[in-house]
Amino acid sequence: MGNTYSNIFCQEEGVPQGSVLSVTLFVLAINPILSVIPQTVQKNLYVDDLHISCYARNMQLIERQLQTAINNIVEWSKKSGFTISAQKTIGIHFCKQPLHPDPELLLSVVPIRFQDNYKFLGIVFDKRLTCLPHIASLRKRCLRSLNILRTLSNTSWGADCSCLLRVYRSVIRSLIAYGSVVYGSARPSYLKRLDYVHHQALRLCLGAFRTSPIPSLYAEAFEPSLSSRRDKLSLSYYFRILSNDNHPLRRTLLNGNNNCLFNARPSFWTAYA
Repeated sequence: MGNTYSNIFCQEEGVPQGSVLSVTLFVLAINPILSVIPQTVQKNLYVDDLHISCYARNMQLIERQLQTAINNIVEWSKKSGFTISAQKTIGIHFCKQPLHPDPELLLSVVPIRFQDNYKFLGIVFDKRLTCLPHIASLRKRCLRSLNILRTLSNTSWGADCSCLLRVYRSVIRSLIAYGSVVYGSARPSYLKRLDYVHHQALRLCLGAFRTSPIPSLYAEAFEPSLSSRRDKLSLSYYFRILSNDNHPLRRTLLNGNNNCLFNARPSFWTAYA
């Protein structure tokens, strides 16, 4: 504290708390967990959020591969000193068949709970990958944030149009943009639920009437539609993947087999490759 230093000591477990290097040291400590997961299981790690997945036609094969990966993770955690929370461990079964039982998996001796929806890194995934729960949750959050614009757009003492647009772009539009590459494959009828938030925010910023045409709002605010912005963000992400040879999604993006699968069952999302 100031010019006073604490005594030097050896830390045998964990990482220093509140230090500049705390996150870096934690990442270095937890990264080896990926090496114990079998190659047949997909894995993703972001700081302390670990995701493993497996796909196959046979449920018994999925259970066997995932259970092997979970057992390896538990053994690694015992040796490294990490603790895997059974309460925070959630499973989700992605399947479009109406009657398809969930796999039975154990974390040590605790059964893993399976849910229809789960939030991972800010995106709500549902078992049918419709993205409707995420869009509904996102719409609710954005509608609450509209109250900020209503307060700041007071006609007697409120902010001007340019300030309100900056607030909208930083507070509300940023929420809509996050994860749009993922949930942009949802049905157009689901995505239109976010258009109401976009149009209502522009009306508040511009002081426009409810009957003002939507194209006029876009022209006056210099704002594109949400569909055009999603296409722009997707293209930017696409070219960012192509420009990085070490990007984890590069092989998946350039895999020609994915185009065959997309042509067999096309979705509403435009294919860029």
